[in-house]
Amino acid sequence: MRNKYVKMDCAFASMMAGMVPSGYSSNNYMSFFVTGPTGLSAEAPGMLTVVAPKSFADIVFSLRRGDRIAIRGRAMETIARRTTGSVFRSLILQADGIEKRQEMEKRDRPPLVY
Repeated sequence: MRNKYVKMDCAFASMMAGMVPSGYSSNNYMSFFVTGPTGLSAEAPGMLTVVAPKSFADIVFSLRRGDRIAIRGRAMETIARRTTGSVFRSLILQADGIEKRQEMEKRDRPPLVY
């Protein structure tokens, strides 16, 4: 999945308290964690780091734990060196678009006819 454009349905977990992965400027980007759409489970046991431009701040700061969202972006590999000297590799999702799931469901429903 590395360096691929993806669309993910997921759930907001938490902010990363002003931290962004190396290679991103905290002046321009913010980061947060997401889980699988139903939260942590045996199928999705961990959290994924999402990095988004600060222009998405309104939607990101409106999210609460468990809110279902769809994220469009690019899955990118990050490499960090631990203080012990070992190398740690992980994937992050660089967001190009974020949409609350309830808004998507409203948009996809046909209008009510009376």
